[in-house]
Amino acid sequence: MNAPDRLDMRTSTSDATADLLTRFRTVRQHTLALVAPFSPEDCKLQSMPDASPAKWHLAHTTWFFETMVLEAAEPNFAPFDAHFRVLFNSYYQGVGAAHARTERGLISHPTLAEVMNYRAQVDERMQRLLAHGSPAASVQQLVALGLQHEQQHQELLLTDMQHALSRHPQWPAGQPPTEALQQTALAWLPYEGGLVQQGWTAERDGDFCFDYETPRHRVWLEPFDIGHRLVTQQEFWQFMASGGYQRPEFQSLPGLPTLGRGRGRVQRQVHVPTAGAARQLSGHTRRSCAGQPPKLFPA
Repeated sequence: MNAPDRLDMRTSTSDATADLLTRFRTVRQHTLALVAPFSPEDCKLQSMPDASPAKWHLAHTTWFFETMVLEAAEPNFAPFDAHFRVLFNSYYQGVGAAHARTERGLISHPTLAEVMNYRAQVDERMQRLLAHGSPAASVQQLVALGLQHEQQHQELLLTDMQHALSRHPQWPAGQPPTEALQQTALAWLPYEGGLVQQGWTAERDGDFCFDYETPRHRVWLEPFDIGHRLVTQQEFWQFMASGGYQRPEFQSLPGLPTLGRGRGRVQRQVHVPTAGAARQLSGHTRRSCAGQPPKLFPA
């Protein structure tokens, strides 16, 4: 059911196109590796309206390449299944109608096996397109965008699956456990601030960017300190438990600095986590796709 590992590349394929083909194979195979530990039953779960089943993610990322790339660039294009154009569209209104996000878990057909067959066929067609000849620059840009899009959905897939499995009373493990990282004490790095350049540059950031990363422009930054590593869940819980969200000096969203003076109006507009909410987490566990780990929040 997976895409072919190799196609005949004895053509005039440019180095850039060959690199794009390699990246295409790598990203698409990684998605399959992420879902491999999950059962077909796991992959159809939609545990809340804001989540999507793994089966839908697998189909939607394939839909992108079929609809945005193959439909425009493949000679004698024909869709794998014309119904998929609506079933697996998300918010691309220019393409047409889309199935309701809240009802993606009700799509019992196609089956997971049929979705995998859909992926395999589109992968083969995409690789043939990239391996033979030199696709137009606009097509290569769409493929690069599609790969970034799929990597976003890889993160969403795992997040949605993590929530779905967390609703099971037996805490099933969908993936093998990973070794816990040993965190060093948080250190603060000072920055002087001043007038800085913000936005994408090809020399520094590579050949891809999203449209909201341009144009590059100047921004004034006040002096600040930043942690040398990411914040842990334990540290975030401690911030909540200490009432950090009720301290105006820590807030940056519009309106939140007025919490100390006009709480009623602000709290009706913005959900502000409280120390009480943090206390409700006491004794609870952190959930991952590997099952139930030891307690994280102190009781």
